[in-house]
Amino acid sequence: MTNEHNEKILSLCIPTYNRGERLGKLLRHIYGLSDSIKSRIQICVSDNCSSDITPEVINEWRDKLSLIVVRQETNIGLSRNFQAVVGLATTPWIFGMGDDDLLVEQGFENVLSVLDTLPSNTWVLGNVREPNGSTLLDIMSPGFCSIAEFKRKILFDSLFYSVGFISIHIMPREAVQRFSAFKSEPIPGWPNLALLFHVLKDVQLYVEKECVVVRMGDGSLSQTWRAKDWLRVVMEKIKLSCRSEHGQNLFSTALAMREYMSWDFSRQTLFSAMVTGEKRQLRQEINSYLDATNIHSMARLIIKVFIFILLLFPIGLIAFARKLRNPAAEDASKLEKVVDEKDGMNRGI
Repeated sequence: MTNEHNEKILSLCIPTYNRGERLGKLLRHIYGLSDSIKSRIQICVSDNCSSDITPEVINEWRDKLSLIVVRQETNIGLSRNFQAVVGLATTPWIFGMGDDDLLVEQGFENVLSVLDTLPSNTWVLGNVREPNGSTLLDIMSPGFCSIAEFKRKILFDSLFYSVGFISIHIMPREAVQRFSAFKSEPIPGWPNLALLFHVLKDVQLYVEKECVVVRMGDGSLSQTWRAKDWLRVVMEKIKLSCRSEHGQNLFSTALAMREYMSWDFSRQTLFSAMVTGEKRQLRQEINSYLDATNIHSMARLIIKVFIFILLLFPIGLIAFARKLRNPAAEDASKLEKVVDEKDGMNRGI
């Protein structure tokens, strides 16, 4: 695709809710970008009925950045708010961006130049730098990526979690237009990943290894999730993988096996359920998801047995811990018993 360099080619679409200070920092950062960048981007914001200073922040920057803004009358949830903000965009590519992240000016300018050369159905994964200096796309090679390679990276490497990050996706307009017919599940986040799986067979994937975004968020939203929240996210992501398979369940089966038997899943769901006492409810919900997911029956059985054993394991562990908790008291009890026996013998003599 070729574009005149004075045309707007990319929309920054920012869903936000009650993070006025962070949104203000991002908009101030965008305002400080070079004119050559700002002339090529459109900025859209959807306020999900915030009750803090978000409306005032938006009004402060509305004219300075020519913001395209919508304010929801009620909170419609993160996924639907994401759909609402990308629906405001009119450019060939759409970049859903977290309201607590910042752009890397040089990398962002480079990706704008790359977009000028790409086919219109290209979905770009732009690299993101973490606060610790690592990047989310370390395991990927730059340039076009085959769908088969993308799936391998999801199954056998850590790409599944990386591509869940909102500010990693630069989506082609023709893919985003399919959001209107796409049922958005009421899950915490990842609507962009849902759309990617939905259109995977119809897009080309391109990886930009130079960092486009600096991740500034602290994950405070996910810190409040309970076992069932993590379970819902993992399960919906697995169900989404079925969308591009059209009845071929090998990929979704392998993905389900990998996710259910991973340390992250155990830590975030099973161990949390043990602490909160939600074990039975969690197991029932897992079984319900498994029965509704397009994976092989043998895989479902293996996963159910694995979950059952893992949830039973702490019972023996707790008993063992109690036994070890106070060995001194146990030794004293044994000593007292021996003394009693000796006293009884002495009395018998």
